[in-house]
Amino acid sequence: MCILIPIQMEIQTLQGSGCECNSYLIKDRIWLLVDVGTGKNFEGLKRSMSQEGGLDKVKKILMTHTHFDHAGGAARMKELLHAEILVHPLEGRRISSDDMTVARACFFDESIRKFEWSPIDEGDTIDTGSAKFKVMHLPGHSEGSVGLWDEESRSIISGDTVFADGGIGRYDLPSGSLTELRESIERLSAMGARNLYPGHGRTVLGRGSEHISMSLEMVRSGLL
Repeated sequence: MCILIPIQMEIQTLQGSGCECNSYLIKDRIWLLVDVGTGKNFEGLKRSMSQEGGLDKVKKILMTHTHFDHAGGAARMKELLHAEILVHPLEGRRISSDDMTVARACFFDESIRKFEWSPIDEGDTIDTGSAKFKVMHLPGHSEGSVGLWDEESRSIISGDTVFADGGIGRYDLPSGSLTELRESIERLSAMGARNLYPGHGRTVLGRGSEHISMSLEMVRSGLL
């Protein structure tokens, strides 16, 4: 008799350093990669995914936003994985029209390569097999920032909206907004998150909501 063992979703952190963002490899029946960094660590990211057996399994790449430190390597990663790239249209359309202001590649003395993308927006669901991630539009750090929420594990992948230990994303860049950032963090604080997977820095397992509450207190205090 053949016994089928259920597949359980796993979120693996591919830790960024310096200016590189964290990337997240969601391993399930369908594999999903979240954010790809500047591209300068392309070989390291490729090696990490290869060690996990993911080069032939990743079918989708989601950009939490298109700042260069998250999306600079998107075009090259798409070529490697032959995967669909998902981006909020407010930022994807800028990339397609050669309006690269939202990418902020000039901060790095670099330029970002255009890439083909598919739209993702508030309320959409990404089904990876055993998990269904809800897309949350979280403007504030940038106009098209998004996060991913998994209800069962109570996990949020937050991009640069919030970080561990009460950190918040910058809101003084093109298309950023302090008001919208506060509203996005208020939404996250109401989710009761157990696990927090931010765009930079350490992840928080088990006490995510406490760290998001600290971020909300910070953004509400005005001491920024």
